[in-house]
Amino acid sequence: MVPDSLSALFDLEDQADELLQAEAYEDAISAAEAALAIDPKSLTALLVCAQAQNALGRLADAAGDEGHRQQTFLAETAYQPSAPVVLILSSTGKGNVPDQHLLPRTKYSRIFWFLESLPEHDNDLPAYDIVFNAVGDLDAAPEAHALAAGFAKLCKRPMINLPDRVGRTSRTGVADLLEGCQTAVIPKVRKIERPSGGWTPDACGSDLRYPLIARPIGGHGGEGVVLIDRPEQFTSLVPDAPVIYATEFVDYRSPDGWYRKYRAIFIDRKPYPYHLAIGANWLVHHWTTGMDHDAGRREEELRFLDKPRDVLGDKVWATLESIGATLDLDFAGIDFSILQDGRLLLFEANPTMLVHPEDDQLFSYKNFAVQNIIDAFDRMIARKMGRPPSFQRRQV
Repeated sequence: MVPDSLSALFDLEDQADELLQAEAYEDAISAAEAALAIDPKSLTALLVCAQAQNALGRLADAAGDEGHRQQTFLAETAYQPSAPVVLILSSTGKGNVPDQHLLPRTKYSRIFWFLESLPEHDNDLPAYDIVFNAVGDLDAAPEAHALAAGFAKLCKRPMINLPDRVGRTSRTGVADLLEGCQTAVIPKVRKIERPSGGWTPDACGSDLRYPLIARPIGGHGGEGVVLIDRPEQFTSLVPDAPVIYATEFVDYRSPDGWYRKYRAIFIDRKPYPYHLAIGANWLVHHWTTGMDHDAGRREEELRFLDKPRDVLGDKVWATLESIGATLDLDFAGIDFSILQDGRLLLFEANPTMLVHPEDDQLFSYKNFAVQNIIDAFDRMIARKMGRPPSFQRRQV
C-alpha cells in the first residue's frame, strides 16, 4: 500500500472510531466503509461496522460472514512479517479501550474477538503472542468483563490489564481503592438505581453533599452529565437512566477563573502527561474549551507536556505515581485537577481513555508526548513477551 493510501486509511479509521464513540452510528459506518474500500481487511473499520450496526440493532454485519461476531474472529495481518500477534478481548458494546493507536497495523498483527464468541479452551484459538484485555468498563460491559475474567484463568500467554484489576476501576471502585490517599481529594460517590416511580428529591439519601454531579453509568465523554444544586432538581435534571453515579462536586476553579483538567496515562504503572484542558465551564473537555483561539492556554499545555513534574510539583507528581501503583494496571488513564491547597483532585481513573496523535496542526505540539506514551507501551509489550524492542516474534 502506497504511503498516501495508508495515510488516508488511518484518517478514515480514526474518523470512523471517533464517530462510533460519539454514537453517530450511520456516519461511523460510512467512514468505515470508505476505509474498507482502501483496505478490505482493515480491522478497525470492520469492528466499527460491527459495533455500529449492533448499536443500531441490525443483525447483518457489513463486513460479511467473516466479521459476524457469533461465527468467527476478525484478524488483521501487520505490514511487518515479524510483528507480534495480539489477541484483543473486547465487547460488542461500549466501554472498550481504544487500541488503534496503541496496537497499529504497522507494528502488530491483531486477532479481535468479541468475548461473547470466545471458545472455552485456549487451544481453540489461533496462535497469538500476547493478550490485550480491551474491556475497560465493568459498568458498560458486565457480561464481557465476566467472560474476560474467566478467560484469564485459562490463558497461557501474558495479558495486558488483568480483568480483576480492571474491575476495580468503576467510579465507586476507584473511590474505595484510593480512599486512604492523604495527598488527594477523592470525592464521595454513590451508585444509585432509579426508583420504580422515577427520580425523587430524596433519591440519593442524606450521605452526599450538594452540589452533585449525576451521570449515567457506562457513559463517557460527558454524555448525560448534569450538575444538581439541590435535591428537588433530581426530578427534572437527572438523566433518564436506570442507574446513575452521584458524585459530590468540588469547585476546582483556579484563582485566574479557569478550570483546569489534566490527563496522564499510566503505562506499566508509570504516569506520562497526555493533555491539559483549560476551560471556562466546570465540565471540561479538550474539544469544547476554545483553546484553539487562545495561544496562551496552548502554551500552558505545552509546558505541562514538556515538564510535567515542574508544572505539577513534586507532591502532586508523587501522588500520581502512588495512584498508578495502587491501580496496578498495565494501561490506564487519569483525569485530575490541582486544588488551591496543592492537593490532587481526582475526577476518574480507568483504562478506557483514548490515546491518539493530533492531525490538527494547531495542536500538533502534543504529538511528542503522545509518542512517548506509545513508545513506553511498545517497551512494556516487549518486556512482557521477553523479547527485545525489535519484536522478533516467537515461533509457533
